[in-house]
Amino acid sequence: MRSNEEWIQIFGSIRHDWLNVLQLIKGNMALGNEERVMAVIQEAVEQTANESRLCSLGMPKTTLLLLEQKWKPTQHPLDIEVDGELFQLTNYDDVLYTCFACFFNSYNKVVDTEESEKTTISFTFFDEKCLIELSYDNDLSESGFHECLADMLPQLRWSF
Repeated sequence: MRSNEEWIQIFGSIRHDWLNVLQLIKGNMALGNEERVMAVIQEAVEQTANESRLCSLGMPKTTLLLLEQKWKPTQHPLDIEVDGELFQLTNYDDVLYTCFACFFNSYNKVVDTEESEKTTISFTFFDEKCLIELSYDNDLSESGFHECLADMLPQLRWSF
């Protein structure tokens, strides 16, 4: 169970990120850079739509973990993408929660948050299947990335 202080920190981080988006819009409007204003708005809309689709997958534990990871102020940047004809992943919530928690526990130890680039988790739905992909733009070596995956549950198939 998260403490009130943890929730306040998470909500504060969300508020801070949205203020940054608004400042980008305001600053670019003042400069007359309408193209950049539209790009910032489009990025915010896409981010919000992906988070909304994630919330509709019937995985409350996994969704909360991923969104918390995304919005924690001390963590590396995380993008979440959800594409395709969605269906419920309720039966996989516990397994995915355990796997992602294990991954982030290792990943947050080896990635320098001061210099880290973004990590992307993609859920792609097709042909009644869901492909979950992890990608990263960090300087983390491939072997270091594999170390982060090593503790995950063996019943999951991973391809690199």
